[in-house]
Amino acid sequence: MAAAEYWEDLEVITVETPENLELRFPLAGVGPRFLALLIDWLIMGLASALLITVLLVFMFALVPSSGNAEAGFYLMLVVLAVALILITVGYPVYFEWAWNGQSPGKRAAGIRVISSTGLPLEVRQVLLRNIFRLVDYFPSYGFAGLVLFLATRHQQRVGDLVAGTIVIREFRDSRPYSWPAGGPAVC
Repeated sequence: MAAAEYWEDLEVITVETPENLELRFPLAGVGPRFLALLIDWLIMGLASALLITVLLVFMFALVPSSGNAEAGFYLMLVVLAVALILITVGYPVYFEWAWNGQSPGKRAAGIRVISSTGLPLEVRQVLLRNIFRLVDYFPSYGFAGLVLFLATRHQQRVGDLVAGTIVIREFRDSRPYSWPAGGPAVC
């Protein structure tokens, strides 16, 4: 399949720059986004399990030695709740900011979040899209986010609409560069 035919099969968003250049970005689609989400959830789940294990070890080691076991238990629950929220929201915020719109899952799936203007993300956009992730997932266990994703023109969930972002596919040529027959041209 030729490159032009391949691009015709993809849903593409076109952004016009101030220099009157058209940039074409292929939208990520449901498959790569779901794969990225599964990988990120696996990583966050492992981090959460490790955190819970460490907190339980501390709780059972420290609470019996103190006089107030009930207060220690509630303190551990508060610490656990805050830490789980930080993992759930902080993980995607950190990676999307530090890795230029990618989390480990997005990088593995070959997708990236960018501004809907085609520019790299701003901190405000990263924060907004990931805080509104809670709206996508928790009231309806992800159904609201999926419905909105399928209903919007550029496959955006609530966080993407509020933050002004889109998720695109990245294509990298995996073939090594080779010089034409006869070697490189020498001037």
